[in-house]
Amino acid sequence: EEDERRGRGCTLQYQHAMVRVLTQFVAEPPEPGGQLSFLLGPDWQLDITEMVREFMQVEEPRIARLQEGQVLVGLELGMTTIQILSPLSDAILAEKTVTVLDEKVTITDLGVQLVTGLSLSLQLSPGSNRAIFATAVAQELLQSPKQEAAISCWIQFSDGSVMPLDIYDPKDFSLSATSLDEKVVSIHHDPRFTWPVIAAETEGQGALVRVEMVISESCQKSKRKSVLAVGS
Repeated sequence: EEDERRGRGCTLQYQHAMVRVLTQFVAEPPEPGGQLSFLLGPDWQLDITEMVREFMQVEEPRIARLQEGQVLVGLELGMTTIQILSPLSDAILAEKTVTVLDEKVTITDLGVQLVTGLSLSLQLSPGSNRAIFATAVAQELLQSPKQEAAISCWIQFSDGSVMPLDIYDPKDFSLSATSLDEKVVSIHHDPRFTWPVIAAETEGQGALVRVEMVISESCQKSKRKSVLAVGS
């Protein structure tokens, strides 16, 4: 009975997908027959996802749903469209067809990166002198004792797709971290963060942390933990 209770209500999930909305900004010429003027140039598209997220919807919400306007979650087999509605009328400004299939995939790898900070570099774009490239790079090195690092994870599926772990609902799984050398690094939980936090103790190097992605307790079919993926 205990095993049956644990297994109830847990089904396979459809894959998730990140949604980005790209567009061009165009100014029409004042005179008929003139050339269109593109912001930065005709080869440039701008990411306006944050600007339109409140005006996005899925035509058939039983097939898929939008999570916070940026993550598409499949719900059942079928075909639908993501639509961007005009804030001024009922017009559909853009739409994209989405198909939900039943091709099963499995998790093949859990990627893990420790993040102690970020560095930002700026440089002029080679394609336009009016655009600047901003590149953020994660720093992984713990420089001093008690310095902390956050865990960044992504999962790879058997079809080759890769997705950041934080787009999935944390109620469906848990993430545990184990120090492989407690003299060098320690693990603790901070209520401000979803995942465990790593802290430096003394000097050391190599594979120092093991991370496990475990199915949620309510979905466990036995008392033995079901590990979905392992990374280090």
